[in-house]
Amino acid sequence: MPPITRRGLALGTLAASGLAIGGRLVTMDQIDTSAAERERIAAELDAVADQWETLPPATLRARLYAIETRLGIVGRGRVGAGDWAALGATTLVMLAQAEDDAGDPEAAAATVHRAQTAAAQAGDGPLQAHAELIAGEIYGRYAPNGDEPIDMLETAGLRGGQTVVGVQARALEAIARANRGEPAGTVLDILRTAEEIQAGLPVTPRWGPGHLHAYAGRAAIRAGALSQGARWLSTARAETAGQPGIGSAATVYTAHGYAAVGQWDGALQTTRDALSVSGPRGVPSWLASNARTLAQEARGRGGDWTPVRSAVSAAV
Repeated sequence: MPPITRRGLALGTLAASGLAIGGRLVTMDQIDTSAAERERIAAELDAVADQWETLPPATLRARLYAIETRLGIVGRGRVGAGDWAALGATTLVMLAQAEDDAGDPEAAAATVHRAQTAAAQAGDGPLQAHAELIAGEIYGRYAPNGDEPIDMLETAGLRGGQTVVGVQARALEAIARANRGEPAGTVLDILRTAEEIQAGLPVTPRWGPGHLHAYAGRAAIRAGALSQGARWLSTARAETAGQPGIGSAATVYTAHGYAAVGQWDGALQTTRDALSVSGPRGVPSWLASNARTLAQEARGRGGDWTPVRSAVSAAV
């Protein structure tokens, strides 16, 4: 679809006289720059994060644009300073991910560059790592056989350390290495390190073992470790039940597993299941891309993939 401008996506419209926030017009002299306002914005970001699994990427993107616009006003004169800087960097990291999920990698690449700068200014290592892993994932699509995306993800993993971001970065690094044909042993070693870190982390709705097992399963299948990949994905589908975002990922990655062994009926059914699981989120760009790839690979090999192609034809 045609690119949507930032102004058109924002929940509120910035005008000469004020800013629409939460459905009401706020004039410049009503903008609160206190610590309480900072806490309110942080709570808004938490609410977006909590709804990431269920809302369409375009909705998440719009909400984050509105928050970023508000921060641009209330944080004026405070950019690069303390908590305001960290809040701005967090917003940009989340916005870059939402833009990428919404099928706008160019906007995501520009935003993540800003996020990297903002996180560095805030002195926040985990945020820098998160921005780096998003950048590595985006760049990897343009240079899947290059060293730079791998280096970015590896750096993100090291900087993320024993955190969720460290686990995420290693999982994405494993997928990237598998995509460019590195040995299964190399890929599995990275994933085992991620599992060791994950074992020491708390389980939350935003990230848990099911998320890691979904990505690990995809990486293992791409690397040719089909049995291990199938085990991880079977576990992931059980662990992510009721979570449309990661649940649909685990399901479509299972479809890739069926395709890898030539079981095209199973691939078709699980691809359709993935689209169904995604339900309230619609069809994000990454899910549409996976479904299209499977439908293309299935040509002439059995099954009617027409409904799948139709379902993803209008996806972002």
